[in-house]
Amino acid sequence: MTIPTVFVVTPSFNSVDYIDRAIMAVVSQSGRFRIRYHIQDGLSDDGTVERIQWWKNAIETQSFPISCEGLELTYESAADAGMYDALARAFDTFDLPDDAFATWINSDDLVMPGAFAALANIVSTHSATDVAWVTGRRSNASVAGVPREPQWPETLPIREAIAAGICDSVHLGCIQQEGTAFRGWLWHAARDAGLFEDCKLAGDWLLWTKMAQHADLYQLQFSLGRFHAREGQLSANMDAYVAEIERFIPTAARTEALCAFLSQEDAVSLQLYFDEETCAFVSRECSINRFAFTDHAIAHKPELADHLDAIVPEFSAVRGPLNLPSDVQILDLMKQFAGYTRLWPMLPLSRQIEVRFQRLIKREKRLMERDERMVRLCGRHVSKLADLSDLEQQRWKSVARRHPWKVGLWLALRRYERSVTK
Repeated sequence: MTIPTVFVVTPSFNSVDYIDRAIMAVVSQSGRFRIRYHIQDGLSDDGTVERIQWWKNAIETQSFPISCEGLELTYESAADAGMYDALARAFDTFDLPDDAFATWINSDDLVMPGAFAALANIVSTHSATDVAWVTGRRSNASVAGVPREPQWPETLPIREAIAAGICDSVHLGCIQQEGTAFRGWLWHAARDAGLFEDCKLAGDWLLWTKMAQHADLYQLQFSLGRFHAREGQLSANMDAYVAEIERFIPTAARTEALCAFLSQEDAVSLQLYFDEETCAFVSRECSINRFAFTDHAIAHKPELADHLDAIVPEFSAVRGPLNLPSDVQILDLMKQFAGYTRLWPMLPLSRQIEVRFQRLIKREKRLMERDERMVRLCGRHVSKLADLSDLEQQRWKSVARRHPWKVGLWLALRRYERSVTK
């Protein structure tokens, strides 16, 4: 059997504090595959180039043990016009086969253990046109490497939504670049179509919109890469990121596209699951109904809630008198996790979410005397939590822990937004 090669690029500039961690995550990948790794540096002057050269020497002299079938590391330090120009130059150094997977990982981020083994498995079990584009679950960490809760709800890998440009962190969550990989033919097709090199911030968004015109995006059930948040990084300037997107697809056009999706009966998300019996990934189609899709949309663009009656008339049938406190923490909770457990019911709620719900329940108890809370639960109305028996209160808490978003939190966000704007 032919041993697959995974092609990886890292753009870097003055990254001496992080470059060792990024390189280690790539070269320590284990499995039956080869790694072709290129680092494109932008004339760093803080010792980054010296660290890259150290790694190159260690690999060439075999003083650093590898656990894959082969590893080649090259680098170049030259002036560039920005990160995406550097990436384009780096990919040009490869003779990238059409069926091979390629990806990039920034110098302050990580490839997760087992990521390349998963890609190699997909290469051996799926044709280049069958599965050409994959991503993993979101994974975020602080600059010190401490994992943290994702900032956004889980990505919805729906091809039509990506192609329309609404996976932009404004309307829907963006596709996490860390852990997204694509076949060589898809890179060439998307690269030929656009202005990737000219982007300063939103090149990944642009590339995904172009790739979605040619292939479906499949999501694996685990993380392939991890994003690290640090002060001063380019991705922290979301206003500039969105402004660059505006150059290609205006906000009005993206909002109109989102409303069109909300009017659909269902959307289809493509997933890859690992089959233990066959030791191969199998694909499944997951239907996402308009209610779940709308939860996800409201989490990113709350003002859409005011137009839901016109967009999806069926929502008026389930709307009830839900009016939660105008609390910043609760709003933050809704924005981060609304729709999450509805889309992925197989995942248990994290301890952090449970703690936040306990705080919400305690707040409800403290404010019951204001007599302005109405809770809609399981299709029935409860005027006050204090009016319930102890057994009913325990049942309410249990349901809230297991299925918090299924009791209509999108309605809470809607009511909250209306109360603030009055």
